[in-house]
Amino acid sequence: MTSQGDKLAGVGPEQLRQQLRRETNPKAIKRPTAELLYTEDMSPHKIERILGFPAQTVYNWLDVVAERGQAYS
Repeated sequence: MTSQGDKLAGVGPEQLRQQLRRETNPKAIKRPTAELLYTEDMSPHKIERILGFPAQTVYNWLDVVAERGQAYS
């Protein structure tokens, strides 16, 4: 199990911010927003409370990014 914020060790906050700036689809903005909050030491459960989608969804998104080693495109 990884400690808080470790799942995205190879992905920097600036990389996620750039992805947010480029994204135009409102639905697609959810994922990099959750990833950015995670890199700022917010737990998936807190992200769930703030953004309103399940913590398991956040974990799934984080796993996809961690496997790729970079923010999605």
